Amino acid sequence: MKRKLLISTILGAVSISSLSLTACSEPKQPSGFIDKSGGMVLNLDKLSPRPTVLGNFSEGLAVVKTEQGWGCLSKTGELVFDQPFKYLSPFAEGVAAYCTTDGASRERWGYIYKNGTTAVRPAFAAAQKFSGDLAAVKLPEEHEDPKKAGRWCYIDKGGQQVIQDTFEAAEPFHDGLAVVKVNGKMGAINTAGNLIVPARYDVVYSASNGNIVAGRGTGLSGENPDQVLDYMDAKGKVQFQKTIHGVTLKNLRPKLWVKFDPKETAEAAVESSWHRPLSSFVSPGFSENKSIGQVDAKFAINQQFDARAFAGFYDYIYPVTGGYFVAYEDANGGKMDYRGGVPEEAAGIWNSKTFRFFDAAPFSDGLGLVQESKDGRFGFVDKSAQFALKPTYKYARSFRDSLALVGDAPIQTPEEYRQAELVKFSKDASKGPDESTLTESLSGIR
Repeated sequence: MKRKLLISTILGAVSISSLSLTACSEPKQPSGFIDKSGGMVLNLDKLSPRPTVLGNFSEGLAVVKTEQGWGCLSKTGELVFDQPFKYLSPFAEGVAAYCTTDGASRERWGYIYKNGTTAVRPAFAAAQKFSGDLAAVKLPEEHEDPKKAGRWCYIDKGGQQVIQDTFEAAEPFHDGLAVVKVNGKMGAINTAGNLIVPARYDVVYSASNGNIVAGRGTGLSGENPDQVLDYMDAKGKVQFQKTIHGVTLKNLRPKLWVKFDPKETAEAAVESSWHRPLSSFVSPGFSENKSIGQVDAKFAINQQFDARAFAGFYDYIYPVTGGYFVAYEDANGGKMDYRGGVPEEAAGIWNSKTFRFFDAAPFSDGLGLVQESKDGRFGFVDKSAQFALKPTYKYARSFRDSLALVGDAPIQTPEEYRQAELVKFSKDASKGPDESTLTESLSGIR
């Protein structure tokens, strides 16, 4: 049942002292979703109850958690539904995976429609988003067929298994291919369940426009981040092969290809210039028909852009999104900017040494979220190398579904909430978090 979150209209008594501002204080920034002009579309400070967990908009709805449970918020402030779930993931193809518990307090996942009614009953141990009308789900350990217990399969929106085989792990379909794990190795299947990429790799990256990349070696940053990569077409035929060797960076610790002493702790990274959360995603997989390669100790895009040139070599780079990629220079504390586009147009390759940032996110909905300096304010840039929205926000997320969340302080995302709950759940007096269980459980919210 739809209901409007109460907009607070009653003003309580306010003391004179609470209205006075000292010379060093500043008004609290409103928190909510803005449009690309910077106008406040949905003010969270006027919602009651105020969400404690809030996702980005996807298919017109944003996942929220309040004291009443989990639900979805519309762009007009309507709480479309709320349910006493344990977790709710974003909507994809009209349905969202949700988590509840059975009588034995075991997690059970199902799918829900946008109006809050059940699409697939909660019968699975974990669940991925739907893509191409198929979703990967994990069968419970108590499954009637011992050979299928605890393994992954693919179902349709009726909840029926549509690919006969089961797998040790499974990811959503992208461009007709899905990454799966067979006998401890990674490969990729098509929608008929046939192995297109043989399961002999340590990691396989999601397909894009009929291309796929598979690696020997995970490439994860640390003591040995080297990777040998096979670049394949949609039929699994290797087109070319490249090796990426780990590099040393002073001011950045991304997830891939950076060599450092594993004794460096996460706590130390958070307190240093290494921690740049806007630019966390990196992959050698194809994105917009472009992939990341390496020449000597520098990184480059393997394929040319539409226009002449663009053969730059960088200390580090991130995948192409919206026709641009984030380039990183390690000198002088580390700076980022954007490169790409068409040089002959206004939205061409950037090469301005004065318009660089401490942190920069991939373009999303035509704008890039940036932070000028460590602990500085956030703003949004457009593809003409101008600020579309100046860096005035204390907290901001990238635009999704034409809206971006900004505010005075961070608001926990559903993914952050889920991860914190899993870490808490996996700890006991004798051991720390079970990393394999944590990683597997998080697969249900990607």
